[in-house]
Amino acid sequence: MTRVQRPPRVRPRPPRVRQRMTLPEWWGDRRDARLTGLAGIPAVDTPELILTGHQSVIFRRGDQHTARWQRWAHIVTQAAEAELACADEACRRLAAMVADANTDAGRAVAATPTDRLPAEAAVPDAVVAGRRRVDAERAASTSRARASAARAELDQMMARAAELDETIRSAWRHARAGAVAVTALANRREAAYWSRLVHHHPEGTRLAARFDHPRLDLPAWVSDLDCERASR
Repeated sequence: MTRVQRPPRVRPRPPRVRQRMTLPEWWGDRRDARLTGLAGIPAVDTPELILTGHQSVIFRRGDQHTARWQRWAHIVTQAAEAELACADEACRRLAAMVADANTDAGRAVAATPTDRLPAEAAVPDAVVAGRRRVDAERAASTSRARASAARAELDQMMARAAELDETIRSAWRHARAGAVAVTALANRREAAYWSRLVHHHPEGTRLAARFDHPRLDLPAWVSDLDCERASR
């Protein structure tokens, strides 16, 4: 029986998801937005609004938190991915064994003589046909037993591969949910910051009309697991 060596399981704790800003973040955002707005930053007449220093910090933190979830998912699924690769290779090999054994069984049946023996001259045709079927079954029995054993092992390996695939997908679903949560928090924080900045900006009305929210987009791996797994 083919056995896949299973690496030791290492499952670190997932990153923490915060639903609200901390008090220092809230106070720092309000202070920076007020000072930046009073200074007339960003300029409204520029073709593209530049990010303030504090906005860049918010976006960078959001990207960092999303990357932590991606790294966590990589670490958690690393062992399962390695075992799944071995299981897939074993499934391909076992499927080839099943096909070869069935081919050998067919050849054994085809090579079994079907002619009536001289001693069977007075034996009815139905009896002779039955004897030839028994001979064919006996000739193919070894190959068919080998095919049956390989098929049973293949079924077990395919079940294990499906279990591993679901484990991997579950971990990435958890990571995607975490990434969505931290990105939503970063966008809410940036929207609150921008609202405060526009309130103090000399041309806040014109500046508010140019606001495009949300600013922080989710990476491709959050919306498409196959895209993430294919990129590795």
